[in-house]
Amino acid sequence: MAITTINNRAINRADTAASGQLWTATSATASDFQAAAAGGKIAQVTTGTNNGYDTTSNATSNTDVLSASGTTWETAITPSATSSKILILPAVYIRQHWAGGDDARGTVSMWAKIGGGSYAEIDRAYEFGQYDYGSSGIIMANFYNPTTLYTSNTTSAVTIKFAIKAVNTSMSITTTWASGADAHVSRCTLLEVGA
Repeated sequence: MAITTINNRAINRADTAASGQLWTATSATASDFQAAAAGGKIAQVTTGTNNGYDTTSNATSNTDVLSASGTTWETAITPSATSSKILILPAVYIRQHWAGGDDARGTVSMWAKIGGGSYAEIDRAYEFGQYDYGSSGIIMANFYNPTTLYTSNTTSAVTIKFAIKAVNTSMSITTTWASGADAHVSRCTLLEVGA
């Protein structure tokens, strides 16, 4: 293992670091206080939690995940700079069920909108679930959690929502599963990452 020797003779007691500066080697024999590297800083964090309402669907078209009857579950963050990116960390509980059937697959998708604009799909998990060749019935549960770094180029609110759809109308797909001792919580955490 190599041993590294730091030469700090170029800094004397009169040298003073300004706020945010780091002591950095400037050559093989000298060092100085310099500004810390910019970017990659977490400017703010918001978390949306959905723990009190089940959304169940057997529709083969997208159904919004709800937080209450008729209310789409949304999580929003407003970036402080247009150069910021949004790190999306979702954990959405999904349960698929077909009693006596063989196909409990569905689609789970994540959507984003900027300001008052329209939603656009930014991620999709197709065939999310399980297929049983024995046709004796299926129940499967899992978390949908695609970590996504989203470029918004805005200082308007960025809002995230989720949607589900069944592979066929005989099975059902449920999110959150709020009832009973087996209740599960869905969360979506948004982090503003500075440029």
